[in-house]
Amino acid sequence: ITLASYTANLATILVAKSGKQGINSVEDAIQQGVTICIPSAVKQVLLAAHPTMRYTEIKDTAEMARSVQMGLCGGFLDTTKRFEEILAGRQAQADCDKVDESDGALKDSDVGCKRDSKGKADITRDCNFIQVGPLVTTVATSIPVSDRFVHGLGWSMVDAINKGDVSNAIKKFEDAKPQSVCGAVTSEEADELSLPLESMVGTLCVSSAFQFVALVL
Repeated sequence: ITLASYTANLATILVAKSGKQGINSVEDAIQQGVTICIPSAVKQVLLAAHPTMRYTEIKDTAEMARSVQMGLCGGFLDTTKRFEEILAGRQAQADCDKVDESDGALKDSDVGCKRDSKGKADITRDCNFIQVGPLVTTVATSIPVSDRFVHGLGWSMVDAINKGDVSNAIKKFEDAKPQSVCGAVTSEEADELSLPLESMVGTLCVSSAFQFVALVL
């Protein structure tokens, strides 16, 4: 649980087009009757918190950005990780690839594919998206850990942090993080979505403390 309590957390945000006036939060969108695309995986959680929400259920989250661009909904709720991938142009590219691989069965308009003057996928298609308001909800997930290993794992993680192993690992894979193609402003907005290392340290320390007390008792 210690290992999963930080990394396995589905933080959901509201994303809409930057020109969408008067919407500063999911509550504003609901009051204005805006239809929001929501993922099937967290549908029950979202509707429990916002029962009056007008929504369109999307089973495949890869269709979120496309659905807004095609006018099926005025915004969408998805994870921060997915939003980073969208800002990196990966979804815009994937939609055009889908057309190219369909042997003529699909047209660009069927999946919201936008191309540049050379006929290549316009990976800046979704650069008009911004996060609206704070986190809408979080769905914590975890991986069960045997009671025999909880104490050892907890202290091992704290030791790894103190030695700098965790920060070094993060730096090592920094290039693997999706890089925004939407310019400096959007990149800064995307960076704000990520949690700092201090959050992980705090989570681990608190978790380890509770585990130690539980073992003593």
